[in-house]
Amino acid sequence: MNASLIRDLGVICFLLLFFACKDKSGDTSSEVNAPASVSSVPAVVAEAANSLTNNNEKGPVLSPASKKIAVGSSVAFSVSGGTSPYIFSLSTGDGTVDSSGNFTAPTTPGTSTIRVTDSQGYSSQASVEYFVQNQIAVSQFATCILKGNTNEVKCFGSNQHGQMANDGITIGDQTSDMGDNLRPAKLGLQQDISVTAVAATGVSSIAAVLNDGSMKSWGYSGHSTNGYNWLGDSIAPTTLAESIPQIGPGTSRTFVQIEGGYYHFCGLLDNGDVKCWGYNAYGQLGQDNRAYYGANPTISNTPAINLNGQAAKVSAGYLHSCALLVGGTVKCWGYNAYGQLGQDNSAWVGTGSGEMSALASVDLGGKTAVDLSAGFNFTCVAFDDGKARCWGQNNVGQLGLGNTNQIGDATDEMATLTDATDISFLPKKIIKISSGIYHVCALLDDETLRCWGYNNYGQLGQGDTVNRGVVPGDMKTLTPLQLGSNKTIKDVECGNYWTCAILSDDTLKCWGYNAWGQLGLGHRSDIGKVSGDMGDNLLTVDLGTNVIPKKLVKTSGDTNCVVAEKEGSNLVYCWGRVLYGEDATARATIGLNNGEMGSGLPSVNLGTMKGNVQKITHTYLGFCATGNDQGNSNTTKCWGYNENSYRLLGSNLSEWVVGDTYGEIGSGIASVNAGQDLKAVHLEGNQQSPFSCALFDDQSMRCWGYNPYGNLGQDDKITRNYIPTTPPINLGTGRTVTQFSSGPYSTCALLDNATIKCWGHNPYGNLGQGHTNALGDQAGEMATLAPVDLGTEVTAKYVCTNNYHTCAITNKDKIKCWGYNGNGQLGYDHTNNIGDAPGEMGDALPYVDLGTGRSVKKLSCGVNYNCAILDNDKLKCWGYNAQGQLGLGTTATKGNTPVTMGNALPYVNLGTGRTAVDIKTGYFHTCTLLDSNEVKCWGYNHRGQIGAGKTGNLGDNEDEMGDALLPIRF
Repeated sequence: MNASLIRDLGVICFLLLFFACKDKSGDTSSEVNAPASVSSVPAVVAEAANSLTNNNEKGPVLSPASKKIAVGSSVAFSVSGGTSPYIFSLSTGDGTVDSSGNFTAPTTPGTSTIRVTDSQGYSSQASVEYFVQNQIAVSQFATCILKGNTNEVKCFGSNQHGQMANDGITIGDQTSDMGDNLRPAKLGLQQDISVTAVAATGVSSIAAVLNDGSMKSWGYSGHSTNGYNWLGDSIAPTTLAESIPQIGPGTSRTFVQIEGGYYHFCGLLDNGDVKCWGYNAYGQLGQDNRAYYGANPTISNTPAINLNGQAAKVSAGYLHSCALLVGGTVKCWGYNAYGQLGQDNSAWVGTGSGEMSALASVDLGGKTAVDLSAGFNFTCVAFDDGKARCWGQNNVGQLGLGNTNQIGDATDEMATLTDATDISFLPKKIIKISSGIYHVCALLDDETLRCWGYNNYGQLGQGDTVNRGVVPGDMKTLTPLQLGSNKTIKDVECGNYWTCAILSDDTLKCWGYNAWGQLGLGHRSDIGKVSGDMGDNLLTVDLGTNVIPKKLVKTSGDTNCVVAEKEGSNLVYCWGRVLYGEDATARATIGLNNGEMGSGLPSVNLGTMKGNVQKITHTYLGFCATGNDQGNSNTTKCWGYNENSYRLLGSNLSEWVVGDTYGEIGSGIASVNAGQDLKAVHLEGNQQSPFSCALFDDQSMRCWGYNPYGNLGQDDKITRNYIPTTPPINLGTGRTVTQFSSGPYSTCALLDNATIKCWGHNPYGNLGQGHTNALGDQAGEMATLAPVDLGTEVTAKYVCTNNYHTCAITNKDKIKCWGYNGNGQLGYDHTNNIGDAPGEMGDALPYVDLGTGRSVKKLSCGVNYNCAILDNDKLKCWGYNAQGQLGLGTTATKGNTPVTMGNALPYVNLGTGRTAVDIKTGYFHTCTLLDSNEVKCWGYNHRGQIGAGKTGNLGDNEDEMGDALLPIRF
């Protein structure tokens, strides 16, 4: 054997021994795996030698190495290197992969590993994660995301109209708001304790409003206060939920609010009716007699009070009751010795025949009331101008007039209350008013609190016992309460001689009278009477681990109750004087001793409900969820701004705002329907005008709300607020709607024959008819409404409209736009309106140039701007850009001057390797769903609507997009 052969064999043995040892070491760092066996020793030598230098050069490499896709979708893997032919297979997970490397994910989320093996036996792997795709809905200053994998809806931004279905004026403007701290909206389509609100009387009766519109009541039941004939304290707390009857107001109606007086409750029904029950010696039940109602006759058989109008809110005082009517007027009835009814006399109202039907509204001097609180022997309202006014008893300054003169019991006294004498803290506006026995607190729009009136127990929270409002100048020097460093106030309610507030950090603080432990501090000492009691020194009420107070109770008794959220469910907690079982235990007091609060404080068991959410959309200042509720498909429930006269949310609720307090919605909101058991499959509104439209499961379309331009498509201008009596829109014989979009007082619908019809307001030609006349407001216009002319053999696949401009994706997968163009939003490199004059539509209407060879997958119309996802999954936006909403790192408008569209229009930088799956445009902010199932938002951020955990616009500076723009933590 020659020396060279011996040397080669030695090398072979060394290399084989080296790789055997390397394999045993468990090194799997390379993406390329050596073949399990080879046919000849020389081949092994060659492969081993090459592996030592560069393993990847010999084996196949899959690209991409990892990928995230939606369930049921596909991704194509390509191969570089190695020796063909290649064999694709699944190493782990579900799904399928074909012979060309195309992987199709299953319909449930998970992870799979794809393997490719070449003809030499080398292989490599790639991973693919498949998820249920998240969804985005964008309203004016708010954003909601449906988490596909968990079925949760999480919202952030402005919540002034309840858009969050959660508490807080804004959510998302603080780092601590986001991530795991961002609570899902409780929609009644998921498992949910069914409590929406709680009320209490002065003699310790408690009523909880449930989210099916019924109520349960316990505690003191004398005078039929609880609506049945036995006492709540005789019911074992372990069987409370089963033993206490679930009571409704009757005739298919539901409760939307209940408030307690001294021995009576008053309830607001979903149709604006008011019913009161319990003690009635002074006519406070409004039945023109002194009979007690609640047990015999039952609440369901109690007639609604004759108010000659619908109520928006009800308030129960000591022995009188009041209602805030739709339109901002107020009526009060019952005991009136101090003029608390505001009738310029002291005569009781509601005890004699015909008194309620003849009851005049309180003289408010033409002002519009937006909130109402009936106190002990006085009444207060807050006005839409941010001021407040009180009348009735005034012995300790509770009317805030700088004197102790009672008002309302003598001729012409109400007229002396004018704008000049109103309680005012302008420029800060009063947004809520609450009254106790002799004191009043007002919550302002800057989340501060002012209190006045009786202060013997420190209930005004000023660290003294000095009454306020009794002498001239008192109200001018009234200072905000200090409840802790950097703490603001989210809600307030007055007890008899004490006050409680929910703070910005979701804690609860109470101060004032504490003889029965109602402050929840483990003692009976009054708090707020001396300097040093308030601010950081005032302890929070310990409700237990992870218990977050959500809704307080106004009461003139010595029991304190709150609706609180724990681990995603709404519960009722009560403490203080509980002689009648109002806390669902047999204890006489709770909160007097250490250990009685916190984990020692029991909640009241009132039941659960279930369901699922599958889709979210937006309305005017609100959102809708469509899904499965207790096995019923096509269930749509909406929350946010509702306005009684429009009922934009479609469920016939009379409440103006639904969802502004956590737990207020849920199964108590009826699903949207058009009568005859028709259910909405899609509901949507515009961000700028108060009307809504919906598609129903019979393929009909209806719109309701404000109708000044025929935007409801009913050939008139009549406002409608009840869907079952609103006819389907006539869009032509046999025609149905497949998709629609609403702008300010106009709507465009894509029909089943791929044409578009638009109606309503048309100031800039946004209806695409070559004129500026409104359509749908005159008899016969809808039946003869012509489709929008998009050109020869051009049909539509999608339509969107916003702020008087309209765009369509055509059958060519390109965009055409028309209407208002003051900011270049039509994308034609000029600012001329199109569609407002003859000859501008049809073949004369060009396609929007988005780059050479580019086509469009998805389109979203914002306020004076648009965004489109192109065939390469990249994103382009054009039009108005003052807030950075185009995501280009500047504030320069695009599309308004020559050579700003086409190839000159930059792509939005979404981050390294990221592409767009979906796009939603808001008022001036934009959100996109990425291929990674992450969400990024940019643009206007004054209300926290882009979920960045801070305020301040993003996208208007060049260093704020791309990888610098972080995904939303939700």
